[in-house]
Amino acid sequence: RRFVSSKLPTFDDCMEVGDFTQKVETMPSPKYGLNTTYLRAELDAEVDEETALSSVSRWRMDTKQLKDPADLELIADLPHVVYNIPEGGEIQLFAWLTPSQFERLKSPEEKTRLEVWLQLMRMEDAFEENVDARFD
Repeated sequence: RRFVSSKLPTFDDCMEVGDFTQKVETMPSPKYGLNTTYLRAELDAEVDEETALSSVSRWRMDTKQLKDPADLELIADLPHVVYNIPEGGEIQLFAWLTPSQFERLKSPEEKTRLEVWLQLMRMEDAFEENVDARFD
């Protein structure tokens, strides 16, 4: 519960926390090739989507922005919707992934795919209009 309160405070009141697993993995670092120990926390949880989504903005993949049509196949299996959870003025994007998607996407070889995917993310129009109205 403390993990949710400190890392995802927006979800604190709408998340039912299940199992928490901490994994330790040692492998060569991608940049320097030195043996490095990585700690990863995995949290199983259920979220009341209606409550949770009322405080976040949705971002969608805008495939019209693709410079190379071949890139569409490159990112076809990635989530088309992500969520921005406002925290300290930063943009923090979150997506729901299956365990197999997560395992595949965490590898350094997936960096190019993730960069193409993130460049296509745009805030949904309805939210943009609300933001614009607040600053007019």
